[in-house]
Amino acid sequence: MAGVPEDFKQIKTLRDLLEINYKIVGAKEQLRRNLISKIKSKSMTYPGIIGFDDDVIPALDRAILACHDMILVGQIGQAKTRIAQTIAETLLSPMPLIRGSITNDCPMDIPPSDLISLLEDKENYMSIPKFYVDGDSIEKIRNNKLDTPIEWVEGRHRFKYVLATPDISVKDLVGQIDAIKITKKGTEMYEIESYSPGQLMQAKHGLFCIDELPVLDTRKQ
Repeated sequence: MAGVPEDFKQIKTLRDLLEINYKIVGAKEQLRRNLISKIKSKSMTYPGIIGFDDDVIPALDRAILACHDMILVGQIGQAKTRIAQTIAETLLSPMPLIRGSITNDCPMDIPPSDLISLLEDKENYMSIPKFYVDGDSIEKIRNNKLDTPIEWVEGRHRFKYVLATPDISVKDLVGQIDAIKITKKGTEMYEIESYSPGQLMQAKHGLFCIDELPVLDTRKQ
């Protein structure tokens, strides 16, 4: 599958990833390459989805090959959510993520210069307010260095489903500056350690499905 080394199960630490010079293949590119591979081998692309071969399936193929986002419109019970879940299960490749990460963090998300600074324990190596990996993942790399544990997470575990309800806030979706983290850790507001990731960031390197989108008001949409 796209972006997966042949002996990937033997790669268990940050050191192993660096030794093979692992490069991240983005989720949309994973979907595209894996779909092309399945079409060429005449494998089943969307197992369990029945009755949509003449209309929905060709449209899905075109959207994935073009790396588009998708809106599925239909009546209740027409397998819209099941289609999204099947795409994640069959067309997303396994990825090496920092063990226990809630935001699907891969060490290769961090720019090389920042990763080197982190491994060398330099202070203020990531003081800019930009999200590469979650603060907990930063701590794991700082504490374990090249022995930071890695686990290969399959696509079905990187599928994030959210049911839209009127009480969902923008903060729930995109995250927020967490006053509790600022108080407990003594971090500055502009530092990434003070940020609590929302549902979208928790779907990083995966597939994000929001159901009943029209329920959200225009601003949230």
